[in-house]
Amino acid sequence: CAAAGKRLRLTHDLDKPQGVRGRNSDNAGLRKVTGWQPTTPLAEGIRRTYQWISGEVARRAAGGR
Repeated sequence: CAAAGKRLRLTHDLDKPQGVRGRNSDNAGLRKVTGWQPTTPLAEGIRRTYQWISGEVARRAAGGR
């Protein structure tokens, strides 16, 4: 929502199936093997990705390829 500049009212119906409780990733093993770790914070990466997708949608709507 923040990346899109939107505000949503969220509601949770706990009487419905909840699906997977967590999708957290522990990247310690990857970091140990490759020596690499991300330098871009997640929120910033989401913002950049959203802006890129938004630009692509607008460009294609205007007839671009």
